[in-house]
Amino acid sequence: MKNIKKHNRSKEDGQSMLEFVLVLPVFLLLLFMIIDFGWLFYNMNNVQTATRNAARVACVEFTDTCFNTTAEGNWDLVDSKEYSISDYVANSSSYTIQEQDILDQVSNSLTSNQDTTTVTISYSGGPTVEERIDGDVTVAVKYRINSITGIIGIGQGGMYRDFTATSTFKVEKNG
Repeated sequence: MKNIKKHNRSKEDGQSMLEFVLVLPVFLLLLFMIIDFGWLFYNMNNVQTATRNAARVACVEFTDTCFNTTAEGNWDLVDSKEYSISDYVANSSSYTIQEQDILDQVSNSLTSNQDTTTVTISYSGGPTVEERIDGDVTVAVKYRINSITGIIGIGQGGMYRDFTATSTFKVEKNG
C-alpha cells in the first residue's frame, strides 16, 4: 500500500510546474497590456487637457497669432498656422507674446516627445482681427505617445501611437 501511494505522488510532481509555465505568459501579457493602455490613456488625457487649455487662451488672445513672414519681412495675418513645439522651445523669442502663451500651454503639459509635437491654430471668422471676433478658434495638437512595454506596439505603428486632440472655442472680444 505504501508503494502505491508513493508511486502516484511521483506522477504529479511536475504538474504544478507545467501549469505555472502555461499560465505565466498569459498573465504577463495581460499585465503588460494593462500597463501600456494605462500609460496610453494617461498621455491621451494630457494631450486633450493641453489642447483645451491652449484653445481657451487662443480664444482670448487672438490679435497677434497666426502670422506668416512676407518676403519684405512684414507680418501677414493668416487663418491657420502650424507650429512645431521643438522649434518653439529652441527659439521662443521669435514668437509673439500671445503665441508664446498659447504654445506654453502645450509645451508645459507635454514634457516628453516634443520633437514630433505640432500645434495647429485655426480661426474660422477670417484672416483679419475684426473677422475673428465673429468666429471660432480651433486648436489641434498632434502628439506621439511611446509604448512602455511594446505590447501596443505590435502591429502597425511600431512602438508608438500618434494621437491628435482638437478643441474649438468661440472667440471672445477683448475689452
